[in-house]
Amino acid sequence: PALMVKFCHALAELQCQRVDEDPSDKALASLGPVLEDLIKQRENSVLEDDANLHRLQHCITGRTLDLMSQAVATNAQQVEQVLAAAHWKRLQQLSGKEKVAPGLHKAAYRSYLQSVNIARKAVKSANLVSDNLVESLMTFSNFCDAAVQRQDDTDIVYDASASADLELASYPEQLITCVLEAMRLGSSEARQRFPRLLRLVAPSHRLYKPQALALFKKHTSALPVWMCIGWIAQMVALLDKDEAPAVQNILLAMAKYYPQALCYPFKISCENFIFDKTDLGKRNEVAVNQIEKSLKLPLVDDFIDALEQLTYPEHIFKDWFENEMKPLLEVPSSQRDRKAIQRCWKEMFSDLLDHRSWAPPSAQASMANSASQQPGTIKRQFAQSYAKNLQSKFGANGDKLFSMSVKEFLQICMSTWTKMNEDQSKRKTGPAQLKDYSPWLSNFQHYADAIEIPGQYTGKSKPLPEYHTKVAGFDDRILILPSIRKPKRLTIRGNDEHDYMFLVKGGEDLRLDQRIEQVFGLMNEILVQDSACCQRGLELRTYEVIPMTPRVGMIEWMKHTTPLKDFLNNAMTAADYKKIEGKKDPRYVHSDWISKYKTGGDAIKSYRAMYMKASHTEVVKALHHKQGLLPPFLARRAYLNMAASPEAFLTLREHFARTLGTVNICQYILGIGDRHQSNFMIDLQTGGVVGIDFGHAFGSATQFLPLPELMPFRLTSQLCNLLKPHEETGQLRSTMTCVLRALRRQPELLINTMDVFIKEPSLDWKVFARKQAKEQGLDADTMGTDFFPRQKVEQARRKLRGVNPAYITRDDLKLGHGKSAEYSALEKIVLGSEQLRSKRARVAEFCHSVEEQIACLIDQAMDPNILGRTYGGWEPWV
Repeated sequence: PALMVKFCHALAELQCQRVDEDPSDKALASLGPVLEDLIKQRENSVLEDDANLHRLQHCITGRTLDLMSQAVATNAQQVEQVLAAAHWKRLQQLSGKEKVAPGLHKAAYRSYLQSVNIARKAVKSANLVSDNLVESLMTFSNFCDAAVQRQDDTDIVYDASASADLELASYPEQLITCVLEAMRLGSSEARQRFPRLLRLVAPSHRLYKPQALALFKKHTSALPVWMCIGWIAQMVALLDKDEAPAVQNILLAMAKYYPQALCYPFKISCENFIFDKTDLGKRNEVAVNQIEKSLKLPLVDDFIDALEQLTYPEHIFKDWFENEMKPLLEVPSSQRDRKAIQRCWKEMFSDLLDHRSWAPPSAQASMANSASQQPGTIKRQFAQSYAKNLQSKFGANGDKLFSMSVKEFLQICMSTWTKMNEDQSKRKTGPAQLKDYSPWLSNFQHYADAIEIPGQYTGKSKPLPEYHTKVAGFDDRILILPSIRKPKRLTIRGNDEHDYMFLVKGGEDLRLDQRIEQVFGLMNEILVQDSACCQRGLELRTYEVIPMTPRVGMIEWMKHTTPLKDFLNNAMTAADYKKIEGKKDPRYVHSDWISKYKTGGDAIKSYRAMYMKASHTEVVKALHHKQGLLPPFLARRAYLNMAASPEAFLTLREHFARTLGTVNICQYILGIGDRHQSNFMIDLQTGGVVGIDFGHAFGSATQFLPLPELMPFRLTSQLCNLLKPHEETGQLRSTMTCVLRALRRQPELLINTMDVFIKEPSLDWKVFARKQAKEQGLDADTMGTDFFPRQKVEQARRKLRGVNPAYITRDDLKLGHGKSAEYSALEKIVLGSEQLRSKRARVAEFCHSVEEQIACLIDQAMDPNILGRTYGGWEPWV
């Protein structure tokens, strides 16, 4: 009897999975006899003796009934025609007096709940292990979550649970109880769903009830606080919102037990808190002050200040006049806030120019471990060069700024900054002395209240801060990178005798990069749970991103990697370089071709003219010419140089295909653009691909760049030639299909994690929101800034639903370039043409399958009519 029950359960699970993946008539018809078998097994006496089989019986029955309920709600007539008459009659019997769809939904609810109750009882009597209870809890919570999501989703009409005796409003409470109970039992899947609970306790949620908030607080008080560490950013972002009471106690406990896990996210968020004048707003402010009081870490504050010293003063000055002073001067002079203007000037002057008040260099050694952050040689020279000039222009106390026009202010600043830039260009990139930038770091000594090396709190296991690696000192030399903001590679000496390298980026808000890496980490967990992806070993290589303030942060340095651009260039021979000297360089050839369409003005205008005037044939011919200037198998040569044998080459190439496919799909879901060669790293040990630099995400490269990016990811001829003879049709396509299918199975898990983008938009997103509002003729102050992140998160949801990628690109393009003269030409290019055999042009707005969506993505990414029109810096011919 037990074997028969297990066989019935296995068959039911298989058929349910078939319906999930492909709800065809044939698959639906198979559920009829499966349901009959499950009902027959209810009377099997073995269920009373085996608690695990008993709970599984109810769990699988609930899933089958739920699938039937959804199918009937979508098209009852079709289901009735597909099922045998006896099976349809059985559904009517199970529904009782209700209509079939809501009746089946209620029956599924009762079955899931019974599974949980059986498991709870069996665990208490030691007849069942806690893992079985976790499985029932999570299955029931997923059912409740799906019902709540259908209610939230305006695109779906189905509302099977809206009945008199089973109100949908009770589902959030069941969801909260099940997830937090599973978390307490150690479920990693439950921890992944924690952000979803934060959305349910928000008063703005349509199913919100005060009981849900009370239930959340009750259950979280019994949770080990470390289980919430992975979602610190999401919780801190709520501290000035209506749902703040839900997370205040968690964060207070975290400040007590794991202060250095909380200090950086709290510090970066608290600068933007705005509290209401209501009683709730005042209580929230008191709670924030309590947390801040618990996070008094003077040495960490000094560390952050010292890291800010690594930013070139020229860049700080530029950020000041563009982002801080300019907005204050944009209002009419009679309405200007003089105190704010003067305060803004004094803060900048004190930080950058007031060299007379700084201690002399000889006194700095004795002050090395004090709170005072004395500047190094670079900033002193800067202050001595520009302090007197700027004081004469703006007044000793900034008083001349009160009546100065914005135009005059910007003219002075730009001319000064141009001179600063000329002086900066004389400084060499490469190795430099740390003491010239931050004497505090250079003279740092290890203290008892030590600084932990950032990035040690993963949230996956209980942290032990007493065993964490602490900062023992810093290497005397730093490495200055040649990019625009000249980030510095800093080497930290750990007290475990190891060195830890980080890239310190100043003048940038790294919250976007940190949140994207967090989503990537969650995607990795989804891929591990998927059998097809796990079998292939598909995962993203992630790295730590630690935002410290809106102006400075640290990124983990990836060892044994090199940019794709350098990797390919190193494979070029002297003869190859000679062939592309001077005017034969593909970049020059591309620029020369673009200039044919010049209508007067800069290069951007030439590109815009090209979009409208260049024919498909001209574009493709020009692209093929540029591709022909380079060796066609450059990437293959680079991998052969890395390999020690032919077998090693095949292994490296296989890993390249798997990682490229995974990276491309995961980055596509998050709309990551600006994928030029320098934004990919090649792992020199495994041959894998790693994506970096996510400054353009959620379609901003299409919407906001003056020359929009029209491809979903990078898949150029050199990359495909490496994979010959199969090119994009072999392992690469199968990898992309597996990854996208796995992510599409758990869309809400990803969307819930992205909620932090809405609750606490980064500085860049606030700027983007204002740009979009201005483009659409809307008042940004009235709309607020959350409309923009909501729109972008919805785009990610559409991708996970299978929308044709060309339509996604078209919509992003329309938001940023809809009013431009070239928009109609760009739209035709993006959507493709059936006459030109574009796959995406033959598919409707929604793709019928994952395979069809992948085919459209590859078609758009490799379209020569798109690649040939791309900005030259992207180098689409490589």
